[in-house]
Amino acid sequence: MIKIENLHFQIHGRHILKNIHLEFQKGLLHAIVGPNGAGKSTLLKNICRIWKPTSGKIFLDSQDIMEIPRKQLSQKMSFVPQDTNIPFPVTVEDMVFLGRTPHIPRFHRPTQKDCQIVQQSMEEVEIAPLAQRSIHELSCGEKQRVWIACALSTQSPWILLDEPTSSLDIQHKLRIFSMLQRFKEKGLSVLLSIHELHYAYLFFDTVTILNQGTVYASGTTKETMTQDALRNVFHVETKFLKDEKQNFPHFTLA
Repeated sequence: MIKIENLHFQIHGRHILKNIHLEFQKGLLHAIVGPNGAGKSTLLKNICRIWKPTSGKIFLDSQDIMEIPRKQLSQKMSFVPQDTNIPFPVTVEDMVFLGRTPHIPRFHRPTQKDCQIVQQSMEEVEIAPLAQRSIHELSCGEKQRVWIACALSTQSPWILLDEPTSSLDIQHKLRIFSMLQRFKEKGLSVLLSIHELHYAYLFFDTVTILNQGTVYASGTTKETMTQDALRNVFHVETKFLKDEKQNFPHFTLA
């Protein structure tokens, strides 16, 4: 479980996150939504210790993340950032091998087990045929799957993703969400930020709504993504259309 207690974060005196109290249970798909500038990416970077909270605590399985050695934390939690620019040519396979770094001792070569895990990770996200291609030759959707394969190869129980579908077409968005569902079935825990409210509603177990750096609501998806909440935070009117299996949110300007 990830537990956040009274988290505050500021940059140059500007408060980005204020009084954050949250819990994320294992084995579920968790979405963080909110308007632009709400603090979604900042919260993820605090959780995985890219940035240090100004005050407050973050616990991973009851252990303060600030007390977990960096290499050990990397084995427990993988982070896929929103913008990943690789300035030099590197193959897809070599990129995915970076996910094994927390497990390979310094000055040691990858073992056969490391190679098997990298291959399995590429197969899991359907990029194995691209293994020897340069990362610079890939489409946005293919690159996103490479970053996810890199996170998978770490074999950490938690995967954090910052808006992984923001620049993808609908086919690749659905591929990503289908992958996340499979990860959940295998016992992994996923926490991501997302702008697409309808996908958050359809695919995720819990939703946390951030607004102006604070938690507006957090809980199960249907409890949290109510008409009132979406009107107050996103300034949209929501109707829930129903087919034979489930409800679908439809949004119009308030």
